[in-house]
Amino acid sequence: MCIRKLEEKDVKQIAYLEKICFSDSWSEKTITQLLDSRLDRCLVLESQGAVRAYGIIRILADEGEIFRVAADPSKRRLGLGSKLMEAMTEYAKAQGAARIMLEVREGNLAARSLYKSRGFQEEGKRKDYYSDPKEDGILMGMTLV
Repeated sequence: MCIRKLEEKDVKQIAYLEKICFSDSWSEKTITQLLDSRLDRCLVLESQGAVRAYGIIRILADEGEIFRVAADPSKRRLGLGSKLMEAMTEYAKAQGAARIMLEVREGNLAARSLYKSRGFQEEGKRKDYYSDPKEDGILMGMTLV
């Protein structure tokens, strides 16, 4: 198992995981654009030649924002998300970020628990932020310095 930067060969696998993990999935084109992004970093957790999980973080000035964390549903509860969160936190620190923020569906209790276990705290709520289905978004943040 290794965590590494997104490569072109990963795009189709990530697009597939997007479709099965998110109701608002990103397209292959959007994922491909991450390959050349100056601000965004997609970290891929690979095991046995397949993408098992991935995370996408953007660093802007001294703040990081996590856009995606997803794991193959058949590989959940194995610590993959925690490993990715640790890798994204280390990446953010290395890029000089003082804080990391993220947003999560209010009803996604497993993700909220993961984020809390990694040091994130709930900081606010965005009413009806998500659609399909409609749901509030919970803002979570963590100070790095």
